[in-house]
Amino acid sequence: MNDISNLYRWVWLSLACGAGSTVPELLISVFGDIDTIYEAGEEEYADLELKLPCLSALCDKSLEPAMRIVKWCEQKKVGILTPDDPRYPSRLYGTHAFPAVLYYFGRIPEIDKRLTIAGVGTRRMTEYGSNNAYTICRDLAKEGAIIVSGLALGIDAICHRAALDVGGMTVAVLGCGLDCAYPPQNRDLMVEIARKGTIFTEYPPGTEPLKKNFPMRNRIISGLSHATVVFEADENSGSLITARRAMKQGRPVYALPGNTGTLSSLGTNELLTNGAFAVTKAGDILENFKEYILNVPGKTVAKAPKLPKSPVKKVVDGFEEVPAGYKAKTEPVSAPEAAPVTGQAQASLPIKPQTEQPAAKEPLLSKPVVNSKEKQEQLIAALNLTERTVFAQLSKTKPKTNDELTTTGYPINKINAALTMLEVKGLILSMPGGYVKV
Repeated sequence: MNDISNLYRWVWLSLACGAGSTVPELLISVFGDIDTIYEAGEEEYADLELKLPCLSALCDKSLEPAMRIVKWCEQKKVGILTPDDPRYPSRLYGTHAFPAVLYYFGRIPEIDKRLTIAGVGTRRMTEYGSNNAYTICRDLAKEGAIIVSGLALGIDAICHRAALDVGGMTVAVLGCGLDCAYPPQNRDLMVEIARKGTIFTEYPPGTEPLKKNFPMRNRIISGLSHATVVFEADENSGSLITARRAMKQGRPVYALPGNTGTLSSLGTNELLTNGAFAVTKAGDILENFKEYILNVPGKTVAKAPKLPKSPVKKVVDGFEEVPAGYKAKTEPVSAPEAAPVTGQAQASLPIKPQTEQPAAKEPLLSKPVVNSKEKQEQLIAALNLTERTVFAQLSKTKPKTNDELTTTGYPINKINAALTMLEVKGLILSMPGGYVKV
C-alpha cells in the first residue's frame, strides 16, 4: 500500500472515532497497525464492545471524506502527523487518548529533545499575572524551552508572545479546525505563530470552536509538555483542566502564588495548597530540569533528568467559554510563503513514514494520594454549600457526569467549580468519559 493511502486511513480513523476518543488507542493495541484496523470487519470490531455510532463509522470503509480533507490540506500547506510518523511527539504516547491525527501549520520543533513547558491561565488576567507570565515564559524561551499554550485570550496569548519576542519556539494547540481564526482577536498572533512556530489541532478543517472542544484539546497541551505552569486561574478557569490533565499524565504542575481573596488567584492558590510547585521566576522550573537536553546552539547535551514528583491531586474539567452568538471565521489562515525549513508543512503530502520506532513512553511520576478517614471527614466538614450539595449526589457505585448533576439546581459553571475543588481535595475521582464518583 502506498503512503497516501496510509494517510487516508489515519484520517478515516480520526473521523470515525472523533476527537478525544480512546478508541484509536484501543484499536492500535488490539490490531497493531492502521492497515489491519481498516481491514477489520464488523465482527472483529464488535468483540471490542464499541458504542454503536463508532462501530457504524468504522464499518463504513469509504475514504472519500478523508481524501477531501487531505486534498484541502495539500492546497493550504497544512501538514498532517500520524502516530506512525517519526516526527509525531513521542511524549503524547504517554497520554490517555492520544490523537490519531494532528493537523499543523508551521514547522515541527524537536519536541522530543527539548524542554517543553505549558503556560496557561485565565482570560481575565490582571497586570500581576500578565507581567509574571511574560517574564517567566520569556526567560524559559531564552534558555531554549518550547512554550506551549492554547492561543486563548489573556494568559495564553501572553505566553506565546513572550516566546516570539525573544526568537523562541512556541506551539499553539487549537480547539477548532485550522481554517477557523479563534478567538478572532488573536488572528494576527495565529499567523505569526504559523510563520515562526507551530499550530496543532486534532480537529479537521471546518470544525468550529465549540465549548466541548476545549477540554479535549487541553490534554494535548499538557501531553506535549514536561510540566505545566498555571499563572492565574479563578475557580472556573479552563486552565485548571490542563493542570488536571498534567497530573493524570504524571507531569509536574507549577502555580504562581497570588493574593489571598483575589478572584484571579483562587485556582492557583488552591493548587499550591494541595501541593503544586510555586513559581516566581523561570529558575524555579529550570532548576528541576537543569540536566535536560536544551537542543539549542551553545547548550550542553546531557542525560534526561529524574523529573520532580508532584503530589497534587487531580482537578475536574471546567470550560473555556465561546462568546454568545460567535460564528467562527472560516477563511483559512495561510502559512507564509517562506524558504523551506526542516520539518515545515509543505504542499507535497504525506511525508513518508520512517521505520524508526518512537521513543519509549515516559513513566508516570505521581500517584493519587488517599486521604485517611479522619482527614476525609475534616475535608467534608469544611466544604461550602455548593460543594456539599454536589458531593451528596455522588456515590462509589454509580458515577455521574457534570450534566447529570444539574438536578442540584446549580448552573453548570458552579457545578464544575465544585467538582474541581472536590477532586483537588481528594474527595472524588475522575473516570473515563467525563464521569466522576466518590
